[in-house]
Amino acid sequence: MYAKLGIKKIVHKDNSIEWYGCDRNRPRCFGSIINDIPEYLIRDRWLPPCCRHNLEITGRYVFNLLEKFKIRYWLEGGSLLGAARNGQIIDWDYDIDIGIYQEDMNKLSILSGLFAKPSGFRIEDGQGFVWEKALEGNFIKIHY
Repeated sequence: MYAKLGIKKIVHKDNSIEWYGCDRNRPRCFGSIINDIPEYLIRDRWLPPCCRHNLEITGRYVFNLLEKFKIRYWLEGGSLLGAARNGQIIDWDYDIDIGIYQEDMNKLSILSGLFAKPSGFRIEDGQGFVWEKALEGNFIKIHY
């Protein structure tokens, strides 16, 4: 995996996992997303496993926050398809699509605050996740 992707996974005896070449302090291990197609697909590859792992961490974090603040949510698009088909993120996906009701937005201040800001505005929460008001629509991106 290291020769092909520049990443490697080490599973220790205690089952802890360590990734080399992909973590939240480095740029992602694939390049641009062009016309909604990530570079790894253009290169005929799937989502790198470390990116999948980080996407799962981000998803769990967001789901836990939404549940904690009693915000109603659902999966949409490719995320719904992956969950329905095989209970996980689709191999070629690079995001998790979540819908929430507009009237629930004020239950979580970071959500309501971002929608009052201009597109492209970013804020980092206390756990190091970056919340960004998207440039291309009425939604928010959350980065690991």
